[in-house]
Amino acid sequence: MSGYRIDLAVVHPNDPHRYFFGVECDWAMYHSSPSVKERDLNRQQFLENKSWNNTRILSCNWWKNRSVEIERIELIIKGILEEEMILQKV
Repeated sequence: MSGYRIDLAVVHPNDPHRYFFGVECDWAMYHSSPSVKERDLNRQQFLENKSWNNTRILSCNWWKNRSVEIERIELIIKGILEEEMILQKV
């Protein structure tokens, strides 16, 4: 979106024309560079303003226990969709 790149983008299950969730990988390598970190935080804020939700995966966590990371992301996505359903009913 607007030139911002995300490692993994998830399409909304009820609207196949809209992405709603992004996963960034290897965020840990950016901790040493303030300008890159600032750019990433600006990207996150921009995407959140466009109704995206984001999370990050550290490669060390992915390699240690991939299934835990996948489950964590699935839980986040399910929570977001449940929240949307509740808000639509109100």
